[in-house]
Amino acid sequence: MFISRLVLFLGFAVLSGVSLHAQEAFDDEAFEASGELEKAERDEAFAEVYGAFVSEEYRKAIRGAKPLARRGMADAQHLLGLCYQHGLGVKANGKRAEYWFRLAAEQRHAPAMLAAGEFAFGGSNGGEADHAAARLYLKPLTGLDWSFAQRIEDLSVQRAIRSRASYLMGLLLIDGLGGEKQVEEGLLMMNRASATGDAWASMYLAMAYAEGKLMERDAELSKQFFEQSDLQAFDQVRRNLETTRMESASPMLKKQIEKMGREMAEVHTKNLVQSQTNLAKALLVEGAEDHDPESSRVLLRMASEAGNTEASFLLGYLLCEGIGGGQDFEEGARLLEAASEKNWVLANYNLAVLLLNGWGVGIDEARADTLLDRAAESGFYSAQLLLEREVEPELLRDIEDLERCEAAESSDVRASYAMGMRLARGWLVEATGATFELRERFRLGAAAGYARSQHAYAEFYYWGHLGERDYGIAREYFEAASAQEHAQSYFKVGYIYEKGLGVEADALKAVAYYERASDFGDAWAANNLGAIHTDGELGEKDYEKAMDYYLLAVERGHVVACFNIAEAYLRGRGREVDKEAAAEWYTKAADGGDLLSAQKLQRLYSNGTFEGDDGEYAYWVERCAEMGDKRAMLDIARFYERGVYVSKNLDRSLYWINKYMETVLEGTPEWESAVLALIRLMGTEDWHGHDPEKAFLLCEELEFAEAKLILGMLHLREISDESDPKKGVSILKRVYKESRKVDGEKNAAAKAAYELSNCYLKGNGVRRDMKQRVKWMEASAEIGFKPARYYMARYKIEGVEVKRDELEGLAEMDDLADKGMSLAILYLGRMMANGELDRPEDDLLWIQIKELAVAGNRKAMDVAQRLGIEWKGPVEAEELDPEETEESEGKKEKAPEWSPSVLG
Repeated sequence: MFISRLVLFLGFAVLSGVSLHAQEAFDDEAFEASGELEKAERDEAFAEVYGAFVSEEYRKAIRGAKPLARRGMADAQHLLGLCYQHGLGVKANGKRAEYWFRLAAEQRHAPAMLAAGEFAFGGSNGGEADHAAARLYLKPLTGLDWSFAQRIEDLSVQRAIRSRASYLMGLLLIDGLGGEKQVEEGLLMMNRASATGDAWASMYLAMAYAEGKLMERDAELSKQFFEQSDLQAFDQVRRNLETTRMESASPMLKKQIEKMGREMAEVHTKNLVQSQTNLAKALLVEGAEDHDPESSRVLLRMASEAGNTEASFLLGYLLCEGIGGGQDFEEGARLLEAASEKNWVLANYNLAVLLLNGWGVGIDEARADTLLDRAAESGFYSAQLLLEREVEPELLRDIEDLERCEAAESSDVRASYAMGMRLARGWLVEATGATFELRERFRLGAAAGYARSQHAYAEFYYWGHLGERDYGIAREYFEAASAQEHAQSYFKVGYIYEKGLGVEADALKAVAYYERASDFGDAWAANNLGAIHTDGELGEKDYEKAMDYYLLAVERGHVVACFNIAEAYLRGRGREVDKEAAAEWYTKAADGGDLLSAQKLQRLYSNGTFEGDDGEYAYWVERCAEMGDKRAMLDIARFYERGVYVSKNLDRSLYWINKYMETVLEGTPEWESAVLALIRLMGTEDWHGHDPEKAFLLCEELEFAEAKLILGMLHLREISDESDPKKGVSILKRVYKESRKVDGEKNAAAKAAYELSNCYLKGNGVRRDMKQRVKWMEASAEIGFKPARYYMARYKIEGVEVKRDELEGLAEMDDLADKGMSLAILYLGRMMANGELDRPEDDLLWIQIKELAVAGNRKAMDVAQRLGIEWKGPVEAEELDPEETEESEGKKEKAPEWSPSVLG
């Protein structure tokens, strides 16, 4: 489980041999051969345990480690602590983890001392922290005069242990936790930790130098430590990844690990940048003891360069006002421009002020008014006043606008609207969300004729925020607002007429309103105009005009228009058919968050329209899941569970099952599917989440047939003390009897019969009986279960416990082969190779065998070679699953018929 390796890189690397003992002279007389032999045997046994551990055979590792741990072997005790701490092969149990760490720590085992110190520092099992104990464990690890009996490759581990221990010890000393407060010594520890690579220590020092409470404030040193922390975080992840990349790891798995590493580093950077911004804001508070706008500038510049929008705005504002340093309108305008591109409301307003005054930029009233309109729509009252030229263009902070808004909200509908938007969003006021009071506030403004209030009031009825939707009322107020040139209202009226929402559909009116909205720069309007011309809602279809509108929408940053352009390239509408261009446009849309585009890419890679391997298909399935596609969540969970299209990863499977269950109602068929997947995972041995008792309990509580089927199979597998193969057989017979004639449960009956057939073949819970084997296989085949149909076809061809009927058996085998079943294709291929079956070379069967060989199926390669079929395929061949199931043979769905994507 590679996630654990990334989190536990330290513990994994030091399982063998980092002990905190001083080296002693070797005493020949005291040496006993029997002791040497016993130690050698223990070391050899632990080497096998460690091998199982790194191979992710955690239960095997635990079985081997326990006797060694009980005999006092510190490495084994530490390994058990890791397993219990992180649930590797056992249920996570903090109390047991701490117990084993403590035993190893008492023997001066350095990694265990660190782990025990971490437990004591943070408080184990939800209890209170024991900082005094944490000091006892951690202080010896911080010493510079360690002496190790260890391999040279473990020196980097020693450094990491000392670095982390120094950071924690620094916190204890600085805050006086568990003992005397020693700030100077604590800062020395913190500097030592930072110097040896601890990113958190570097961040702590960066914050301390910026705040100036523990030492003299130094903005330059603060900047250096922030940069160092960021670099250390990336470097640590990189080194962790190198320790987890095994030679046998597939390219797909390596890709997943690299992605996870990037995400971890990005999280650290994001937290670091937000810390810089928050601290900078604190330093700007006038009258505060630590007021220091100069240092705030330094922090904001770092955060701004890292891409933080709020930091870009604040720094731009400080530069324009000359706060904390010299005034620089040009640099300030550049920063405000960057924040405005992210639609930061305050940046829109203050950039407009610069454009009206010509400060650092050329005067541009038209663009200034566009920015002011945007800010006013979002609830910035001063923007509306300046848009109407009722106030002078001056730079403002949000609190100044709030004060102006509060003073005027009872007398000015514009201020009332702005306050309503602030209340809805919680902008410097307590958020209320959509309430009747808020709707009434907008109604009063709408009655007074204020366009923004009319639009906001109409939205309540358009979306049905406080009850059922009422498109009639919504259209009335949208039209009133559009009569005052309100751009968004133009679009909404156009959409209502296009779709016939509460009114007769009228494409001409829709186009008229859309065109007016597009004139105001509305991207959705441009996209929907393209869709109207694509569908020919005005008469003939006009793909060229549609493409022009789609491209216009894309220029305005519209994602769905990218999807529609992709469709045009795929279908040859307004452009030559170009699959490569289509894939690029779909990808642009998906990267912009369009789920429909991600779903389309998933389907097009699956059905062969786009060239790509199974990994590409799986990638888009997971992207769909990340975007909230419930079916994709269950599909990718199944892929990770079975190792289909991706490397097997039960933790990722569990993650997606849990995500899926958050989206469905309990008791629904969807919920049942997720529960069954969860039970299958719990029944998986050699996985840290293995919990057969819970799996049994869940199955017994559930009443539907599939759950009872799995309950029977759990009994047959004998995975816990509760397992009883005879009971399993009885349950399967009951499932078959109760479900074989019930619609929706026949598949469970077929599987039950198939498993019963296997029981009689293997003598599991019953006596071996080939006649009963065939009887139950036939029962399963009659319901249509394909693996059972395959075996019955074989039995008829070969005359196994049934009357030999080669014609009927071959007809059945041919039908399965036509449906793409690999086992059937290969069976018929072997018959041809043995001279038992004659098929012309243009027969579909020859093509199917070649396709399997090209795909890397070893058995198909062998058959193809015997038949003289020429093929070129991968160097690494794949084994055929000995018992294919309906799921493994399932075809991915075809792309649906196309229609342009529009709002709604």
